[in-house]
Amino acid sequence: MKKTELAVTGMDCASCAVLLTKSLSKAPGVKTARVNFASGRASVEYDEKLTNSEKLIGVVKARGYRASIAGDLDREQKLRAEQINGLRKLLVFSAIFSMPALLIGMFLMEFPHRTLVLFALATPVQFIAGARFYKGLWAALKNRSADMDSLVAIGTSAAYFYSVAAVLGVVGEQYFETSTVLITLVLFGKYLEAIARGKVSEAIRELFKLTPKTARVIRNNYEHVIPADQVQKGDVILVKPGEKIPVDGVVLNGGSSVDESMVTGESIPVEKTKGSKVIGGTINKHGAFRFKATKVGFETVLAQIVKLVEEAQS
Repeated sequence: MKKTELAVTGMDCASCAVLLTKSLSKAPGVKTARVNFASGRASVEYDEKLTNSEKLIGVVKARGYRASIAGDLDREQKLRAEQINGLRKLLVFSAIFSMPALLIGMFLMEFPHRTLVLFALATPVQFIAGARFYKGLWAALKNRSADMDSLVAIGTSAAYFYSVAAVLGVVGEQYFETSTVLITLVLFGKYLEAIARGKVSEAIRELFKLTPKTARVIRNNYEHVIPADQVQKGDVILVKPGEKIPVDGVVLNGGSSVDESMVTGESIPVEKTKGSKVIGGTINKHGAFRFKATKVGFETVLAQIVKLVEEAQS
């Protein structure tokens, strides 16, 4: 069995995470799946013989979301910034049309050509600012489910098309301001939510900064400096004075004292000799030693701390 983490974007509410969890759990070869809406992460344990990460990403995309292998925090931050910027632009666009619509619809009953003006103001909001909700509705229908996008799309469409009937003289009253203001308020909520989720991601980024970017791996009696995320279980790693330990492991030879305050909160360095366990992200103080990697990637103590932070934020 293998575990992987996927970075998921496009989820609009907690029910999206629940539905995506069910879809991933039903995928062939998947043993367990859990989607965290707050952090935008999906944790999946699966049988490598039956499926792989690319197929799991395909399952996520089939539900209308975007996904990639988690780990590139800079890329995730960039995508988050793009999402926030996009929502900001949509919110401003929607507000420019919906505020006049609210004013005319609620207070200026004698406004010249009132119904036609409201129709002109509401249409761009409904089909440009509200396009994301129709896309979400279509994705939900394809998967025979419903979510927040479905509710917003159906509710605002009912108000909008009933109002169009009023323009045509079929009914007497219109509700254009209702659909426009509702879309604007929902977008405002999504904008605030995206900012809050961005702060969660930033906190996680700060935790991951505790680990070094490179590691000194001994292979075939030669020292190689490689990216820390390429360290494999069983690799022998050399740690020099003042360097951070890249992954969890057991000391093979040498000795030193290690600052483990980031895990334990204890400021006094802990002595490490042959057979001692070391934790990724902690700081080697004065001696040099070699250790064997026993936990890498999402199995390390630091990764588990990050996972707990994500669960707490959800």
